[in-house]
Amino acid sequence: MYYGYNQKNQLILADREFINLFGYKVFSELEQSNVINNAQVEKDKVTFFHQKLAIHAKYKLRELLSYDDVIFSMELSNIVTEENVEGKQVKKRIEPQAIYLDVHKISSEVGLSVDDYKLYLDGFIDQSIIDEPKLKNANDKSIKSLSALASMLKIPDVNILLLKIQKSSSIEERIDLIDEYYNRLALLTLDESKKSIKNVETKTVEMKKIEIKVTPKVEPKIELKPIEEKKVEPKVEPKLDIKNNDFNFDDFDLELFENDTDTKTPPENKNPDRLDLKFNELFGDFDMKNNKNTQNNKIEEFEDFKHDLPAMTPKIKPTTSGVAEIDFNTIKALPIHYNPKLAADELNLPIVLIEEFVEDFIQQAKQDRDHLLASYYQKDMDNIHELGHKLKGAASNLRINEIADALEDIQFCDDHDKLRDMFIKYWGYFISLEDFMATSKRG
Repeated sequence: MYYGYNQKNQLILADREFINLFGYKVFSELEQSNVINNAQVEKDKVTFFHQKLAIHAKYKLRELLSYDDVIFSMELSNIVTEENVEGKQVKKRIEPQAIYLDVHKISSEVGLSVDDYKLYLDGFIDQSIIDEPKLKNANDKSIKSLSALASMLKIPDVNILLLKIQKSSSIEERIDLIDEYYNRLALLTLDESKKSIKNVETKTVEMKKIEIKVTPKVEPKIELKPIEEKKVEPKVEPKLDIKNNDFNFDDFDLELFENDTDTKTPPENKNPDRLDLKFNELFGDFDMKNNKNTQNNKIEEFEDFKHDLPAMTPKIKPTTSGVAEIDFNTIKALPIHYNPKLAADELNLPIVLIEEFVEDFIQQAKQDRDHLLASYYQKDMDNIHELGHKLKGAASNLRINEIADALEDIQFCDDHDKLRDMFIKYWGYFISLEDFMATSKRG
């Protein structure tokens, strides 16, 4: 559950769940209620006072940057509502909804029979339980293995939780995240009759003949004010219908802020959540380094990409912010060696499905390019690291070694001055991958 405010303490965004928590249906109603100005914020807890309600929640504060403002995002958890009923307090905890997996649809998309999908799902849950001590130690190999399997099975939200476990700074934080991870696994169901109810339901609690309406958890949706963009790249929808719920991102209605942008400033991606909508479910991290020797023996070298290339000299010009601008249109292709059959054999999936995944990766990388660049211009290293991590997970699972290695460098880079060369290297490999897939189609 999320809401956000600016430096003037004005409410500027909220997800659908937060809006419904106060009994409202649209953002404008919540905004007019002045609810955040009535909030009492403590060290790790926030309390909202609204009408006869006192709503308590733990929170995590995140600072985000827009073109001309700072946005403070509050992620809420452990929400408890208190309501005075004739001098007595009634506490109501918002219950989580079951997470329905459409086994027939998903198994068809990943090329497995329904029975095989169920076996893989059971194996994933069993392995998660077995690996609990490793998760507590943030074991990199275990987390990557579980993430890769969750991606193949298209289990929502799991990859982001595993990433948070891996990045957690303290054992206390890690244990809380692990508990959340296992709670999410416990909510998984293949029974269609138990899937989440989208419409708001009213429950009646009898207490001295007073009705208490409880709004159950619904899928979150952030409402933001739109921004005018000078230039919009046409979007190409991927072949797979992949929807996700990290941070509960599925069904998000993301719009952007209304600001005039300088023509030299790169346009921000109109769908900044697209990465999470797609790759959190489809792909996860995978440990490539243990497999490189085997892959080098199996991969067929594509001579089309083995030629001497001049030094990369992309067009670079200074921006008003002092950060050099990168023109991706001038970047030269770098030789790449890729064999989709290797990924198909190792993942035990049809090669046709692997090729579809590669095409989806190509389209997603194009869509996320401007988002990545916008973060580069704003020096938003956290967002760059997260974008690099997600794209690297996809490339790793598809065994696109050169791109995976380049994205890993981006993911762990702490020196902003080095990012330009890393972006150029990554996109050079990407151009060759795109050319290879186009050539293989014609062949």
